[in-house]
Parts: sequence; structure tokens; C-alpha cells
Amino acid sequence: MAFLRFASFAILLSTTSAFPPTHQHHSLRTSHLVQRATCSGNSASTRSSWCDYSADTDYSTQVPDTGVTREYWLELTDVTIAPDGFSRSAMAVNGTIPGPTLFADWGDTVTIHVTNSLKDSQNGTSIHWHGIRQNYTNDQDGVTSITQCPTAPGDSITYTWRATQYGSTWYHSHFALQAWQGIFGGIIIYGPSTTNYDEDLGMLFLNDWDHQVCHAPRIRKAKVSNRLYRPWMSFTWYVLN
Repeated sequence: MAFLRFASFAILLSTTSAFPPTHQHHSLRTSHLVQRATCSGNSASTRSSWCDYSADTDYSTQVPDTGVTREYWLELTDVTIAPDGFSRSAMAVNGTIPGPTLFADWGDTVTIHVTNSLKDSQNGTSIHWHGIRQNYTNDQDGVTSITQCPTAPGDSITYTWRATQYGSTWYHSHFALQAWQGIFGGIIIYGPSTTNYDEDLGMLFLNDWDHQVCHAPRIRKAKVSNRLYRPWMSFTWYVLN
């Protein structure tokens, strides 16, 4: 029987950031970004304020126009990891599980370039931006067989959407069980809050950890009328946002 390990921390495989070396995607890295004008509010004691907006603003009808584009590069790879000393295969985003957190401000445009380098498993892939409204950008939702075909190994795809909401959510593969293999990460969109706080400490994922890969079924034996009863998959996954 596989042993479950509870992890309340990111499994660090490397220090690779969300940005590639400067010689890659050079034309994209040097694109001109217009900075948002500074404004008052949203201090530790005024978190409900956000420039000319507040936590009372209906974000379904009003969204700040920041003029800012946040641009990220993500590479998906097959990896072998042993966070508890037992080696098993997994999948990583920029060399880490979870992948890097994506940051934006309310009203920003977010562009993410995703490269599928899953050459060992030869898996197609897609990335879904969980909870993002995608109003008028439905084709950027990243749901395989619904809004796009899988991105093949060796290929890249660019997603662009606007942060019309704010808060914490996550991105994850929407192909087969890749999210449970490690292709997921956080999204933080800064905006007003209904509660004051001193400092945002970022994302925390709580995962069950199994020595058996998620796509391998395990038969749990239960004796009912002298026969095996009901197969169960060998994973459970919890996320706190």
C-alpha cells in the first residue's frame, strides 16, 4: 500500500523563476509596458480602498483601466522527485511544484506563454485559469476539448486575459490528471479587501502526497459476499486559496 504524506509547503525542485533566461523570447521581454499611475489608499489600515474604487465597487460592471500588462513564461516538464525520500515521477511548472505564483493588479492584462516540454510522458496539455471570468475571452480559458485542442509536446501557446476580479485563485492543467501530477500554481490579483491586514504572505497549498502516481489505480480490498468490492483511485487533493 502506498504511503500518504501530508505536505503544507511547496515542493522545491529548483530556483527557476517564472521568467526564462534573457536570451529567450527576447522580443517579448523588451515589449513596452505602461505603468499605472500611483494612487492613495490600500494601506494596512485602509484595505477597503483601491484608488478611485473600493470593496463596495461592483466588479461585474466596473473595472480599473490600469494600462499594465503582466507577462509570464511557464514551461511544463516531466520530473522525478523525492520530497520524502521516495522517488516517483511527477510534472512541474518551471521546475517547481507548485509552479510560480502569478501576480497582477485588478484591471491589469495578463499574458502567459506556456511551453509544453513533457517529452518523456508525451502528453498534450492546457492551462485553465480557475475562477477567472473570461468575459469576451472565452477562448483563453484553457479547457481541453471545450475551448482549445491540447497543446502538443514541443509546442507553445499564449493565453491573454484581463484581471476583472481580485483575490486569490489558482491555475492548473486541464488535461487528464496532470494537475495531480504537479501542474498547478497560485494566482494573486491585488485589489480592495473587506478586512485590514499588515502583509499578504502569499499562497499556501495543502496536498496529500502519494508514492503511487495518480493515474495508476489501486484496488482496495473489501470483502463483501466473498468477492472484491469497488475499486478506488489512490489520491485525494485539497487546496486552500
